[in-house]
Amino acid sequence: QLARFFSPESFRIQFLLFSDFDFFYKNPAQLCQTVNELYFTDNNVDNTWPGLDRRFVDYYSAYFYTYLLILREGVYNFALSSDDGAFLYIDDINSPFISRESCRALGETLNSTTLTVGRHLIVIRFFEYNSWSSLYVKYGSEELELESQYVNSENMRVGGERRVNI
Repeated sequence: QLARFFSPESFRIQFLLFSDFDFFYKNPAQLCQTVNELYFTDNNVDNTWPGLDRRFVDYYSAYFYTYLLILREGVYNFALSSDDGAFLYIDDINSPFISRESCRALGETLNSTTLTVGRHLIVIRFFEYNSWSSLYVKYGSEELELESQYVNSENMRVGGERRVNI
């Protein structure tokens, strides 16, 4: 639910050290906001995401974190779509669950995992290099007959009791 955005001044440093989580803690964000859904796309007017100003057109990075509330144990399918790069972490920030590393065109990368009932840490790191930008995270479960949906405020929570691998 919480999003932190870093403008072009800090992007150049962060771009070189993208694998370093400490960047997001050692550098002040230029904008912090609560978001209701992990779905972002350009507005096709000035290449900014809704709620962002002209500092965030090109060459910026963002960091999102929340807890996903799982009500039924099972195998869940995740989709991460981005233009440019993004990483999705679930419960373990040492190893990306889905990696869309490097500058790339819009596309979707999939992965599946078994999740237990309770809260699961979700972290997304994103960077925009140039031109159009997009990011979304979807999840669902064929096994549990749950249709794929965007991660949104109905299934996101801040805080949690689940142990996280750090």
